[in-house]
Amino acid sequence: MELGNNIRLYRKKKGLTQLELADKVGLSRTSIVNIEAGRQTAPLKNLSNFAKALETQVIYFFIPEHEIEAKFDEAATLKINKLKEEVKRLKRLKKQMKKIIKQF
Repeated sequence: MELGNNIRLYRKKKGLTQLELADKVGLSRTSIVNIEAGRQTAPLKNLSNFAKALETQVIYFFIPEHEIEAKFDEAATLKINKLKEEVKRLKRLKKQMKKIIKQF
């Protein structure tokens, strides 16, 4: 069941519908529904297609959901911190530009 739950989790994080994912991995939407619900096993040969479509690695499909959520939270925190640093840098640059403009 973890595999199906994790595929659903990644699909939703990517903003894909079940039909869009099905098209990307070469399966029917019904198969995606059944895989996510745990009624069908994802064919081993398709796991790399799932990983590629969802921009992740196959190993993450077998990690408990709470650990994946923590991974997403950590990635989001890193992005936020990088953005904050960039905003600070831009503010410093703005101050420098104002000083230069005042000189003219």
